[in-house]
Amino acid sequence: MFIAWIKDEADKGEEAMRHIREMIRSAQASDAIIATSVLSLPEILSGELDGDQIRAVENLENFRWIQFVETSLPIAKRGQELRNHYRDHPHPSGAKTPSTVDMIQVATALIVAEAYPASELTVYTFDENTRAKKPLGLVPMSRNVAGKYDLEIKKPYLPVSGQDSFDGFSV
Repeated sequence: MFIAWIKDEADKGEEAMRHIREMIRSAQASDAIIATSVLSLPEILSGELDGDQIRAVENLENFRWIQFVETSLPIAKRGQELRNHYRDHPHPSGAKTPSTVDMIQVATALIVAEAYPASELTVYTFDENTRAKKPLGLVPMSRNVAGKYDLEIKKPYLPVSGQDSFDGFSV
């Protein structure tokens, strides 16, 4: 989601980009927090970014409305649990086991959700792959992560009403 926002990627769709901008505005204007794994930074910076975009990414840590969650031992163990599950229980599409980084990001969201149980938390991502021979995306795991965790994972969108509550975690 951050790459799409920083690069204003029109190919993600007008509705998705409006939703991303609205989530950012909502977080800036309130006490809402956008939380993401610290592993998002190298993933974002590994893309094709110009100098201004690189500076924008490097400046993200200065905003009060974004929280980079460090990878801890409990997060790493949960990530391994998730990866093992998808290795041992392949998706019916034939998609490959998700990447370790993706599983660490999902594990981070799960640990954050457990730390704030009264909060609704949604993971927003464009990663929805189910094609054979490619790593399984995150969206297909929604509401049934590793067959046991109820975590909503979805693509950004803006409903017809133009209103959406921001409750996000982004990868």
